[in-house]
Amino acid sequence: MVDSSARVLTLVIDTNIWLDMLVFDDPRTQRLAALLQAPARPQALASEEMRAELADVISRPQFRLEAAGQAALLARYDDLVLTAPVALDCRLPCSDPDDRKFLDLAIGRRTTWLLSRDRALLAARKLAWARFEVRIGQVADFYNWLDADLDGTWT
Repeated sequence: MVDSSARVLTLVIDTNIWLDMLVFDDPRTQRLAALLQAPARPQALASEEMRAELADVISRPQFRLEAAGQAALLARYDDLVLTAPVALDCRLPCSDPDDRKFLDLAIGRRTTWLLSRDRALLAARKLAWARFEVRIGQVADFYNWLDADLDGTWT
């Protein structure tokens, strides 16, 4: 039996999923949002570079967020993440240079999951698992994995 007290569920979450949770309140991400706020919550890791990307995206006119709304959204984000230093290049292929930061942090910190819906990141899922035992997938994949946690190691 695995000692669940020694295992920490760690996540890297890409910007689009943060937008789904924090801006759009997408029903598909509500369970993830609840997990991140739970007392024994997963540890969401993010670099300052990731935060800066989110800040840039939510400042765009199509989001129609005033400065106060942007600040509130970033404060909520800050409450949900643990800031981690920028990671070294993990040397896995990634076709989008803007996504490299997510892949490098997930691999560099050997997170449990990198959650994304971005094709460039999802394309690395097999290599990330084979080389580093880091899972990459969409939020639904993460839920399926949690629901299959029969021995209660992660839930």
